[in-house]
Amino acid sequence: MKYHLNRDNVNDDIVMVRAIYVESGSLVAEGDKVLDYETSKTVVQIAAENAGKCKLFVTTNQEISIGGLLFEIQDPNHQDDEVIKEPSVINQKSEMTYPDSGLHQFSNEARKYALAHEINLGKVALKTSWVLKRDLIKAPDVHQEAQKLFFSSNIDGENEFEGVFHKHSLRKKAEIKSLQVGNEFSLNSTIGVQFSLEGQRNAQPPFIFENNISDILIYESSRLFKKYPELNSYAINSEGYRTYDEVNFGVSFDSGSNLKVLALKDADKKTLSQIQCEFENLLFLYESGEAIEKELLTASTVTISDLSGFSISNMLPLLNGQQSMIMGVTRDDYGDYGIHITFDHRVAEGYRVSKFLLELKERVKSYFLMEPICYFCERGLVEEKNLGNKGLLNIIINDGRSVPICKNCYMNY
Repeated sequence: MKYHLNRDNVNDDIVMVRAIYVESGSLVAEGDKVLDYETSKTVVQIAAENAGKCKLFVTTNQEISIGGLLFEIQDPNHQDDEVIKEPSVINQKSEMTYPDSGLHQFSNEARKYALAHEINLGKVALKTSWVLKRDLIKAPDVHQEAQKLFFSSNIDGENEFEGVFHKHSLRKKAEIKSLQVGNEFSLNSTIGVQFSLEGQRNAQPPFIFENNISDILIYESSRLFKKYPELNSYAINSEGYRTYDEVNFGVSFDSGSNLKVLALKDADKKTLSQIQCEFENLLFLYESGEAIEKELLTASTVTISDLSGFSISNMLPLLNGQQSMIMGVTRDDYGDYGIHITFDHRVAEGYRVSKFLLELKERVKSYFLMEPICYFCERGLVEEKNLGNKGLLNIIINDGRSVPICKNCYMNY
């Protein structure tokens, strides 16, 4: 059974093999992890669907185009005398010789240059594992005239300015391409609102939401989309846009080097407790490192990115492709929350987004109750109960107002 690279989303034409868990020619069981590949937003894990001998056609850090052959699961008794050659980079067909060590990967431009100048890549002394055109020309085995030409001109987008040139990884290039889909016409804006939440939640939430409001934001936003459907949609072109029939909230998880956006599906049809439960399940799945269904990685219609655990006050979330809104969440040193929405002007208007934000803010605040305090000493209700008292008393003071008072102040009033 041959495993080809399928398209996971409309944004990625190429991916990068990030990790390989088996050796070519080794036996694998059904369900064994074979490899991971990286797209613009996540790492996808491929497992063997049947047992047998695994023949690899890719190497770690290799760029693969959609439809490319990743590996084949053969009959365990299959005899294969063919030597597996190091695969060529995307669509680059040549008869060049590759280094026997298999430790080097060549950029497309480096391969084109080698082919044009009849350079045997297997005999060139190289110091780096990822070889650019610059590295190839600088190698001592390459003729000096080529080096002179290279450093007197601008090749591969490099120039004569001082500094070290850093080539983007495939993940970064894919991310840029994905964001260009959502930002290609530069018609996006970001609007935010800040507010404080006094007291505790009306109902005790699961542990992960004790200092987090993502569950409330997903729940309430999903219902507000009925009033603001353009925020759960995507622009077709300058002529119009389409709204989604379902609300699938993409939740961004990032441990620092493994960003994934997993879809919390049909959020508008779930209760708050169901959203909390599914959110936890997605988090556990992300942290487990297990294979994730492609639908969870591609079904999002709107995205939330929560940075409220980092004591920051502002962010500018970038719109994803095929979406008209992304919501960012922050929380500053004083505990004030911020909700920041980037939206597509081809679909929505600033006035409508502002109204959406204000309504969402009031809905979030309704989940929190301000703790009553004693009018005289400002002792809180929680502290009063911790002292063994039953609570605060309401009394009428001289000006006719009804105010709460603690036991100690009442006894000495």
